[in-house]
Amino acid sequence: MTQRYLVGVDGSDVGRHALRWAIEEAALRHALVHAVHAWSIPPQVSSIASSRALVDPGDYELWAKDTLESDVALISQAAGAPEALITSELVQGRPSEVLLSRADYADLLVVGNRGRGGFRGLLLGSVSQHCAAHAATPVAVVRQGSPLPDRSDIVVGIDGSRGSQAALDFAVRAAVARNARLVIAQAWWVAHPGSTTDMLPFVSVERGAYIAESRNLMREMLDVATRSEQRPDDVELVPIEDAPAPGLLALAERAGLLVIGSRGRSGLSGMLLGSVSQQCLHHARCAVIVVPPAHAR
Repeated sequence: MTQRYLVGVDGSDVGRHALRWAIEEAALRHALVHAVHAWSIPPQVSSIASSRALVDPGDYELWAKDTLESDVALISQAAGAPEALITSELVQGRPSEVLLSRADYADLLVVGNRGRGGFRGLLLGSVSQHCAAHAATPVAVVRQGSPLPDRSDIVVGIDGSRGSQAALDFAVRAAVARNARLVIAQAWWVAHPGSTTDMLPFVSVERGAYIAESRNLMREMLDVATRSEQRPDDVELVPIEDAPAPGLLALAERAGLLVIGSRGRSGLSGMLLGSVSQQCLHHARCAVIVVPPAHAR
């Protein structure tokens, strides 16, 4: 079946880059792209303005319609994408609610890391964070200037959890589609003897055992991910002697894509988005795809 990518646009530069990223990624998977612009009237700061109905909803709807049409035309032309593969929709409502309501029917939800409504300097906007935490489908968070889909490395973090297996499954398919090297990473570290706060790896003979166990886990999970999928031609296994987030961010510094589970083994029960995934979403320079556990094989 043809895959369908849902992308949120809002007239911002980040939104346009997210649309371009979605179109380029969809071309590799022979997928369709559906661009959605959710519009609403901004909250009134004055009771006088509100009571006198000084705002015409039609003005906002017309602006949103023009913005959506021009963005889709501009970006699809720049990407050289056939118009038949891109559809668009204008919806009145809160962006996160609109996107989540439609994400159940998509294979991937793509959003910019922050849009028009975000505070200046904010690394991750409320819409992208809400979608990454609540979507039942994988979510790609794209920041302005992040690399477009190419053959650059795809980094995926695993920890043996169901969520990280789902992330690895997705990363395998992405690496095959891009013909890119897949870098599988697992962070391991233990409390330094005599300390309850310093988290440092042992430098004794036990270090080798930790590395061997880490490589075995990565091989086992890769075997599961490729039982019914083509195995990427180039795979690298990287045990990280550091905390997970800093280690993954360092590997992703020169990568084209970072894939992570929504939460791993160390996440608190009931937490929708773990600390590692949050740190990666805030600080990775490349696009980050968050995969929910339900997508594990």
